[in-house]
Amino acid sequence: MALAENKNLVCVADRENGRVQCFNTEGGKFQKSLKPQEATTLRKLKYFKGDNFQGNLYAIGGPENFGNLYGKTTQGYIINLETGKLINTFNGGDEGFKMPHDIAVTQDGSFVYVVEINPFRIWKLSTGIE
Repeated sequence: MALAENKNLVCVADRENGRVQCFNTEGGKFQKSLKPQEATTLRKLKYFKGDNFQGNLYAIGGPENFGNLYGKTTQGYIINLETGKLINTFNGGDEGFKMPHDIAVTQDGSFVYVVEINPFRIWKLSTGIE
């Protein structure tokens, strides 16, 4: 779940449907659904307001099936909260993410940290946003 306070939105990762559902903060009324075309699952979200206050959601996918931990690699997505457009993706290179657990975004939005479990590791990746 991610709070976009300047937009009066609470956004929730809809894991099994690979989308983000956003609701207003004044009663929880549905506002919008965002879905990166390539996403099959979305597990964690972070919101970054940015200097332009337009705002981006940083989302990380996960294995499609936790019973198959080392199946298809997953990636992260940067989604413009205002337009719903996919801005960029990030991943762990050729090896890819296997079991991402959480994400953090630097204050300027230029790097994302992804922590994985099984095996434990931390990735520091450029978002391509300056």
